[in-house]
Amino acid sequence: MLGEREAVAADVRPYTVHGVPHVELVLRYPDGEAETVRLGAESVPPDLRAGQRVMVRSVMRTVVEVLAPPT
Repeated sequence: MLGEREAVAADVRPYTVHGVPHVELVLRYPDGEAETVRLGAESVPPDLRAGQRVMVRSVMRTVVEVLAPPT
C-alpha cells in the first residue's frame, strides 16, 4: 500500500488557500503515465522547478509527498 516512484515534475504551480501555501504539480512517470496532484507546500521541496526529477511517495496510490531524488 506504500510506494515510491521516480517521476519528472512537468509543471509546478504554487498557490495559496486562505494564506496557506500549496503546490499543484503535474507528474510524468517513466511509463508514460501523468497525473496532477495538489499538496501542501511542506510536502514538496521548496526549490522545485518544472523539469526536475523527483521521488514520489504514495499511500494507496494517493500522492502524499514529493522529494528530491537521492543522489
